Amino acid sequence: MLENKEIRQQPNEPVRIIEHGTAIVVGVVLLILGMGMGVTIVLLPVGIVVGIGGAILFLWGLFGKARA
Repeated sequence: MLENKEIRQQPNEPVRIIEHGTAIVVGVVLLILGMGMGVTIVLLPVGIVVGIGGAILFLWGLFGKARA
């Protein structure tokens, strides 16, 4: 039984790597967009939210664990 469980979990590893890699890239893009929006006074509130969302997504991509 234990061997069968290990075999089923192996195909999920590439998916997790892709998910975390995508989260890192999208998080960096959102951080840059948030900084760009934060430069203008009009888009400052939106830029703060987008930047914080990007930071959270980036940190999840680095340190978070995907649920199985």
